[in-house]
Parts: sequence; structure tokens; C-alpha cells
Amino acid sequence: MKNFSLKQAFSCEVTEFVKWVCDARMVIVAVLLIFINNFAVSQLTNNAELMGEPLNILEPFIAVVNSEILILIIPIVFLTLIADYPKVDTNTVFYIVRIGRANWFVGQILKLVFMIISYLAVIFLGTVLPMLSKGFWYNGWSNVATGFVKMFPDRRGDFGVELLPENLYNQLSVFEAAVKSYLLVAAYLMIIGLILLVFSLFKRKTMGFIICGGMISLGMAF
Repeated sequence: MKNFSLKQAFSCEVTEFVKWVCDARMVIVAVLLIFINNFAVSQLTNNAELMGEPLNILEPFIAVVNSEILILIIPIVFLTLIADYPKVDTNTVFYIVRIGRANWFVGQILKLVFMIISYLAVIFLGTVLPMLSKGFWYNGWSNVATGFVKMFPDRRGDFGVELLPENLYNQLSVFEAAVKSYLLVAAYLMIIGLILLVFSLFKRKTMGFIICGGMISLGMAF
């Protein structure tokens, strides 16, 4: 087995990552962004228009990654996008022999990290960019998040109101909520990817996929 080389591992990661980005399945991400915009972002902007107040531009992203429904859909879409991870075929076997198992394995870990970062970055940009001309940038919650129910008490319990629950804006600052939400979802997706990788190494990829699906479902149930 060849000696470990970070350069070769990174080269392997870049090659695999580019193939993943160019995959036709990436159209699912566009559909996801449209769904997120209609399902969550538009709800918050409607609330802002009713109050005549701007939103913090980070609040839609925070709402999306803390939504009970979207936190089920986001991992499912990611699992669909990486369903063949790590991709192993006849050519891959010769590629592993050429660069070494250790380099290939580290390359796969790096690829997973980059897939997670880029996937969440697209969701982040998809929720933040539409708010640039409508919201404000500040480490503080908007009046829409904290005072909507006070102004419209009859709307308490509505989905658009529950997108930003009280435990978020009462316990965390906006920046802290955004960073922690990003990292926790990234850790969630990392676990999914590592499960697929481990079961693939034991030639039980289908079982790994089923376990990931079950974990997502149980997480939603609990």
C-alpha cells in the first residue's frame, strides 16, 4: 500500500467532488430551494409586510434549519444526492491501487466534508440573498421574530409564526443561532455520510442507506 500523501488525498477529493457537482441530480437542489422559499421564507416575509418591519437577513436561514419539517427534508435530499457515496466501480478499483487505500479513504472523508459545506452553503445563500434588499444585518432579532404574536395574538400557533420559536430568540443571539444551527446540521449530515462510507467498505451499502433513512425518520419522530 502506498504511503499516505495529503496532496494525493486532496487531488482524489477534488476529482470526486467535481464529478458530484456535475451530476444531473443537482437539479434536486434547485427544487429544494424553490420549496424552501415557498414553504418558509415567503411566510416570514409576509409576516414582515404585515408588521411593516424588516427581517434580519439571517432569520430565514435560522428558521429553515430549525423547522421540524425542513430538518427532515434537508437530510433526505442530501442522502439522495450522495446515494452512491463512495462511488466504487471497476475504474475506481484501479484508481485505489494507483493512489493507495489510505489516500483514497482520506480523499473520501474530505469529499464528504466539502459536499456538506457546499450543500449547506447553497441553502444559506438561497435564503439570505433574497433578503439583502429587504432585511438588515445586525446581531439582534427583528421585531417580526419577537413581537409578531403581540401585535397579532390571533395568529399564535400559525406555521409562519412557529418558524422562529421563542427558545431561539430568548436564549441565543442571531449570529450564535445561525452558526450553531449550521454546525449542528453539518454534523447531522456528516453522520449520514460516514454511515454510508463505513457500510460501503463492508460491501453493505444498501444496508447503510436503509439505516440512514431509518435514522432520519426516527429523528423526526422523536
